[in-house]
Amino acid sequence: MQFKFQFVFQAICSVSGLRITEIAKGLSLLIKERKLSLGESRVPKMKTTLRILSAVLALIACASLLASCGDTQNNTPETGSDLPAAQTTVIEETTVYDPFLGLNYANTEFNYLAWEQTAPEYDYEEESGDMIESAIYRRNRYVEDKLGVKLSYSILKGNSSTFQDFCKTATTSINSGSKAWDALACYTRAASLLMMNGVLSDLLTTEYLDFEQPCWPKSLVNLNTIGGCLYFASGDIASSILYQMQFMALNNDLAKDLNITGVQEKALEGGWTLDYMLEITKDVFASTGGNRDYTCTYGYFINGHTYFDTFYLGAGMNYVSVSNDGEASVSEDLNSDKSYDIQDKLRKLLWSGATADGYYCTTSSEVSLMMTGGNCLLYSLDGSKLTTYLTQSDYGYSILCAPKYSEDQENYYTAVGFPHSMYCIPSDAEDKSMSSAVMELMAEKGYSDVSTVIFDTAFKYRYSQGQGDSRMFDIIRSGIVFDLGRILFDQMGGDGSGPVRQWRNACTSANGNFAAAYKGAYKTWKKTLDSSLETIKSHAQK
Repeated sequence: MQFKFQFVFQAICSVSGLRITEIAKGLSLLIKERKLSLGESRVPKMKTTLRILSAVLALIACASLLASCGDTQNNTPETGSDLPAAQTTVIEETTVYDPFLGLNYANTEFNYLAWEQTAPEYDYEEESGDMIESAIYRRNRYVEDKLGVKLSYSILKGNSSTFQDFCKTATTSINSGSKAWDALACYTRAASLLMMNGVLSDLLTTEYLDFEQPCWPKSLVNLNTIGGCLYFASGDIASSILYQMQFMALNNDLAKDLNITGVQEKALEGGWTLDYMLEITKDVFASTGGNRDYTCTYGYFINGHTYFDTFYLGAGMNYVSVSNDGEASVSEDLNSDKSYDIQDKLRKLLWSGATADGYYCTTSSEVSLMMTGGNCLLYSLDGSKLTTYLTQSDYGYSILCAPKYSEDQENYYTAVGFPHSMYCIPSDAEDKSMSSAVMELMAEKGYSDVSTVIFDTAFKYRYSQGQGDSRMFDIIRSGIVFDLGRILFDQMGGDGSGPVRQWRNACTSANGNFAAAYKGAYKTWKKTLDSSLETIKSHAQK
């Protein structure tokens, strides 16, 4: 490949008479112009030989034009004007790279099988007063007009209690070769089951899906490619992912009463760590009536075991590790000193007797009272709880990402709850190239249009209370992590003996003993993971 590009540049230089450095500068300007024209939503990527040749021909033409202009400037005599003739030359238009240029599927119906969910994501019949629904409506109409398709959604129940029925319907249809669906939008755990059933296409081999684009989270490919294949994807194509990002909120009013200042500023500077979180929550507990319930004041509130993933993934750990050559294994992070240290610190915060500074509950009525009442310093939550509870509160708040384990950790990381959509292409799809084009364009327009409305307008400005929140949401979003161990949640033991639930359990009990759980379950985890990987790889070989 290096030789080919060297040859191309030499050919361009030969035709145009320009140096390689001049050609490179021109290419850089073209790329910059293209990025600006799409709001940074697409960086040019030549995926086929035809596109490479087209780009080269365009560059040669531009190079020749530049060379001729250079000759004109050097050799053309002045013609009575105050300026040399070459300086009055105008280049009218530059053609930019568009992977969808010329695509038209002649009003073909594009059929989605999608799961029923509460987040606005799929389609609406018209623009309405709701800005998010209207943004989704406009995105879909743009995709239809650009590609010549007609989007159609069939919605089935498919959440944590019904996703197996969803998978049965999809698998039966795909195995029959009915070609009924062009793409699937399913609950996270449904994607892993469909992958195990061998009814999904490898997205890495499709024509138009480009996972180098910012509409797809960076960890998606690296942490979830199995045997060189990727079977599901999420990101800005799924608005539900924004509502499932896990983060924290600081009660500014209570912080002021406690003389706690500069927390968000410290986080923005990279210093928001677990130890600092424990430092500011220490000795906050106060009870007015001798009870320990929702009427008390606490340093920290967490509801439900799923939010403990905030701390595990936030510390840069994984449940399943994927090597550079694509091999997956039970992560050593589970049995590390860091893992046990986090557990010990969270247990002390939540379960250290009657005066523990943290409070854990799962009762929905208490969750509402705790999050709207303003008697906690810190809250764990996600986007859906932000819009449901904090908007009903009377106290001021600041947004915080998941804390780092220590200041030595370079980046912040964000866990995402299971109830968001994974997008897949069925193995019997009529035209996988069309499926990939629709998904890619929906993701790109989701990034530039829909997520902008949800993220910048709804989260950042409507519900947050300062410029620091805007910057913090950017950090939270950019740190999204897709962990293969959570994707294979059910295959590795689920809510019973799986590593994800076992680690959470170690934090939800004063006497949690993860060391014993790990010792007793590691061989089973390894066996089930290896078996799952072999099954997935065997489907890829067919």
